[in-house]
Amino acid sequence: MTSTNLRAGRDWEDECARLGRSAGFVECDRENVRHPDRGDLRGVPGWTLECKSLARAVTHTPAEAWARWIRSAPPADQLNGTGAFAAGYAMGQKEGLRWDMAAAVDQLAKAQATRGTAYGAVLRKRPRVAPGRGFAIMPLDQFWVIARELAEAPARHQAAPALAAHPEGLAF
Repeated sequence: MTSTNLRAGRDWEDECARLGRSAGFVECDRENVRHPDRGDLRGVPGWTLECKSLARAVTHTPAEAWARWIRSAPPADQLNGTGAFAAGYAMGQKEGLRWDMAAAVDQLAKAQATRGTAYGAVLRKRPRVAPGRGFAIMPLDQFWVIARELAEAPARHQAAPALAAHPEGLAF
């Protein structure tokens, strides 16, 4: 990972911590302990939080696209050998944003086991929008536990939709 990607990750962790503090978790901050993995944020009781911004990556052409390129390539006598391969390789590369949700959730599960919390979420940065419009991704079984807990305490949560939206896009 390049220093640019590391810096982007640290910036996203700082932004998530700031959002957590503005949501009322005054102790929310970046986690200082990196090994064993305990998540990226601390100060949110009962939760393990992993922050994931998007890293630049070069992705490669799938095998079927290579097959199409080979079928459409000029005859071998018109190519200079390695130049054909290089041209096809360059055509097959694409710079884009890399995101592996399954790997992020697996990392979250390990950090959650280390921290011993009931809930965990991956806080994913969303490109070109306000930080509060990012995503919180969590395992489905944990979601249902939280949904059941909220359903059993309706008086406390019925007023939530009537509250004004936070400037960052968060509703409290």
